[in-house]
Amino acid sequence: MIMILRSFASNQPYVLVSLPIAVGAVLLPSIWMQPLRSLDLNLPLSAELSGLFTEPWVTSIAAVAIVLLGSWLSNAVFNRSEFYNTPTYVVALLFALFGSVFAMYQLNFSVLLAGLLVLLGLERQLCIFKQSRVLSLCFETGFWYGLATLLFPPFATLIAGAWIALLFNRAFNLREHLLLLISFSLPFLYWFVYLFWFDRTHDFVLFRIIASFDPPKLSFQWTWTLFYLVLIAGCGLIIGLPRYLKPADRAGNRTKMVKNTFLIMAVAQVCSMLIGYTLYHVWILPASLVVAVVMLGYWFTNYRYSLLAPLVFYALMILGALTVSCHYLTMPS
Repeated sequence: MIMILRSFASNQPYVLVSLPIAVGAVLLPSIWMQPLRSLDLNLPLSAELSGLFTEPWVTSIAAVAIVLLGSWLSNAVFNRSEFYNTPTYVVALLFALFGSVFAMYQLNFSVLLAGLLVLLGLERQLCIFKQSRVLSLCFETGFWYGLATLLFPPFATLIAGAWIALLFNRAFNLREHLLLLISFSLPFLYWFVYLFWFDRTHDFVLFRIIASFDPPKLSFQWTWTLFYLVLIAGCGLIIGLPRYLKPADRAGNRTKMVKNTFLIMAVAQVCSMLIGYTLYHVWILPASLVVAVVMLGYWFTNYRYSLLAPLVFYALMILGALTVSCHYLTMPS
């Protein structure tokens, strides 16, 4: 077990072979044993997606596929954007860990798919640097963020983060900012046309919440293992933030731009989580996957410069295993 962090932090792509085995071992037993706990948020496309996942085996296999795709995509964005000077695969491991654990307790395909779209938009956005023309990148960035917001409306904060990052990294260009807004709006236009065609314009609502004077009821119960997993991950983000802001090695201009852009988008995504909690009265953990895996992945990759990083990493691994055991060994409430 001591070699896990060293293996994934080095340039050894073969370690990715273990991820399908690990994610499958976590989520596939739900077909026969304890079912995955869904999180009903009544999102805009929830009705369309719920019809695709009616059987338990389809739900479990789809969750495995989405988590594995997110693991590969998040790691690809991390390596291609040159967060670190050599390829590393810690981010893929962390996405597999958090994604599979969160899917057991808060399975919502709209939120999971929205996270994948955020990664696609982030990959396009991090390519924007000092090129003479970046209109196509701005269009693709806004489109992916708009599609993610259609699936999970609190992600609307991402367009504000994209605007701020664009102002921070480039001289002001009105066409680039207008193109971000236009491309962000396109998925909503397509969705409205779809609803209009099927005479369902009354469903053109982003947020559906029930107003009540009763105290909010959480949509799921926190187990002690999940609570400490989230707590230690949050502490790791705070402890590792100085390393992210002031790396030990010399960073080039592109690396600084990438890290500053991601930091702005991370703040925007944290704001979306706060909005989600305000509207739905529950901390939507899958919405934090992108921020958690990239920030923690960067810190764990630099574990040689920190005594706490390996301890936090293995604490998360142990708590993840205990959370899975707790899920399958307890009776449904």
